Amino acid sequence: MASANLNPRVVTLGTAGGPRWWTGENAGKRAGISTAVIVGDSVYLVDAGTGVGNQLMKAGFTPANLRGIFLTHLHSDHTIDLASLAIFGMFTLPAGKAPISIIGPGDRGALPPASPRATTAPQPVFAQNPKSVIRGTLVGMSSYTVQGLMTVWAISYVVEEVGMDRTAVLNIKAIGAALTVVGIWVSSRYSDKLGRRPVMMVGILAGAIAALPIMWMLELGQLWLFAIALFVANGIIQAFIFGPFGAFTAELFPTRIRYTGASLVYQLSSTVGAGFTPMIVAGLVLLGGGSLWIAGGVWAAAFIVAALAMHGIKEGRDADLEAEEMSH
Repeated sequence: MASANLNPRVVTLGTAGGPRWWTGENAGKRAGISTAVIVGDSVYLVDAGTGVGNQLMKAGFTPANLRGIFLTHLHSDHTIDLASLAIFGMFTLPAGKAPISIIGPGDRGALPPASPRATTAPQPVFAQNPKSVIRGTLVGMSSYTVQGLMTVWAISYVVEEVGMDRTAVLNIKAIGAALTVVGIWVSSRYSDKLGRRPVMMVGILAGAIAALPIMWMLELGQLWLFAIALFVANGIIQAFIFGPFGAFTAELFPTRIRYTGASLVYQLSSTVGAGFTPMIVAGLVLLGGGSLWIAGGVWAAAFIVAALAMHGIKEGRDADLEAEEMSH
C-alpha cells in the first residue's frame, strides 16, 4: 500500500544531445539531456543539460523537491546547467533543507587516471612551477588589461558618459582591431628574430608610459583623440605584448607539462586581466569623483608589475624545448 502511494515514475525533462542550441524548426523547443525520477514528492535528477531548471519547474517541481542528482558522465551537454541549479536553486530551497547529494563518475578532488598510451602520469603544474605560472600570468595580464579597458570599458565610457556618436566609435574600434592584427604579425615576426622579452617589453613599457596620457585623451572627449588613444593601446601596446605571448608561455614550461602550463597562464591572465578590468576601472572612476587619473595610475602600475615579472624570466627563443627542466 505504501509503495502504491509513492507512485514512482520517470519524466524526460530534455532529450537534446550535443553541446549546442537547436535552430530551425526545433529552435526554443528542445531542452538539454535531463531525466527526473519521481518517487512520491521526491525528485532524483539524472543529468543536468541546458534548461534543466526551467524544465523542472514546467514539470511541476522545484529544487526544494530534489533529493539527489546523478551524472551519468561528465560531457558538457550532461552537466552544463548543474551550476545554474546550484546558484538559482538557493533562492527556492527552504531553510534547514538537507544537503542534496551529487553522485557522478570519478574520484572527487583527484586527477583522472592517465591513458594507457601516456608515457608520464599527470603532473600538478602550479606546485612544481609556481614562479613560471605567477610571472607568466602577471606579464599576460598587462595585455588583457588593455583589451578589457579600451575595447570594453572605454567604448561604454565615451558613448554613455562623454556623448560620442556610437557608430563613429564602433568604426574606430573596427579600425583598431585591424591595426591590432597587423601589430601582432609584426611583433610575432620580430620576436622570432630578437626574442620574446625585448619585443614584449616594448609593449609593456609603452603601456606604463602611455597609460595616463591615454586616460587624459579619453577625458577630453574628442573623437580624434579617442581614435589615437585606441590605436596606440591596441595597435602597439596590446599587439606587441600579445603577439609573442603564445611562444612566451610555451617556453616557460618543460615539455611534459608545456600544454597544460601554457593554457593555465593564458586562462588566468585573460580571466583576471580582461574579465575584471571594466568593473575595477568603473570603481576607480567613481573613487576619483569622475576623474580618470586614479584608473590611469593603477593601469600604469599593472604594466610596471608586468615589467618586474618579465625581468625575472630568461629569454626562451633559443631554449631547448625538449629539456626536462627549464630555468626561469
